[in-house]
This record gives sequence, structure tokens and C-alpha cells, in this order.
Amino acid sequence: MAWIEVHQSLLTHRKTVLAARNLGIPKVQMVGHMVALWLWALDNAPTGTVQPPADVMIEFAAEWTGEPHDFAKALAEAGFLTFDNDGSVTISNWHE
Repeated sequence: MAWIEVHQSLLTHRKTVLAARNLGIPKVQMVGHMVALWLWALDNAPTGTVQPPADVMIEFAAEWTGEPHDFAKALAEAGFLTFDNDGSVTISNWHE
């Protein structure tokens, strides 16, 4: 069984704070979305790269129900994701 490591600082990390602020949601909700995304990625993006349509898949995986594209954009602006030139998205620090 695969697992993910969640550090105690995730709730107050600058990336979490920035993404939650940009989305207008509580930090604890942001953490829930991130954990959902990471759990999905274990099975569906084991290298940390999400193939196109990456923003759609990321928002589906994270259970985002807000405006389309807002979640992936906020994660990229905060540093949780990197949009690659080929349309894929890399989850930051996934190898760790």
C-alpha cells in the first residue's frame, strides 16, 4: 500500500497560504484538496507529471468544484505545480 507524507507545516506553509488566499478558501480546505490530489497522483501520475488536459485532471483529482482552471492556476502561482511546455503539469517536489 502506498502512502504520502504530510508535514505539520503544510497548514501554515507559504504555498498553502497563498493558494488558499488566491482561491478565497480556508487553509484547512486547501490542505484537503492537496491531499486528495497527492493521493490520486500515487496511482495516476507516479512520476509527478500529469498529462494533458492536466488542469482538468488536477481539479478532478483534488475534488475542486469552483471555477474551472482557477485551482490549477492558483497552485502554479503558489509553487505547488509547474506547467510544462508540452501541456503537462509537474507536481513540485513529488520525488520527495
